[in-house]
Amino acid sequence: MRKWLLLFLLVTVLTGCGENQAENPSGKERGTSMNQQEERLSFKQIPVETAPQAVRDKAAELRQRGSKGHEVVIEQTKTYVIISLGERSTAGYRMEIQEVIRRGDRVEVRVREIKPPKDGFVAQVITVPVIVIELETDTPPRDVDVVFSESPDVQ
Repeated sequence: MRKWLLLFLLVTVLTGCGENQAENPSGKERGTSMNQQEERLSFKQIPVETAPQAVRDKAAELRQRGSKGHEVVIEQTKTYVIISLGERSTAGYRMEIQEVIRRGDRVEVRVREIKPPKDGFVAQVITVPVIVIELETDTPPRDVDVVFSESPDVQ
């Protein structure tokens, strides 16, 4: 009788530890879509000075904070992404947008940081590089992520 009870308990415990494939047959993380289309979006980089007032205000906030990050402003059919590299100790830093990808209701902006040449003459002044891109979308994204990468050091 003890053997049967131990066997029953062992089977019960072991079957309770696995993932129920009937509830999650894809094996993927919950909350992800199996058929989520990836689409490259066209974008336009615009000067901060010519952007709508709400965008200029967000750019000023990012500069004031001095930290790396981004803000999003949505106006009608346009989504503006304001991106900051954060505080830098010299002039000469800039950003290049590599691509903008839409996956469902999320947008990912891939940005490359370009450093000034190591032996170049640059002003010794604290800067906070900021750029603005404009996306034209039928439906605004629910979330925008910005992924930064660095360019190799320029000799």
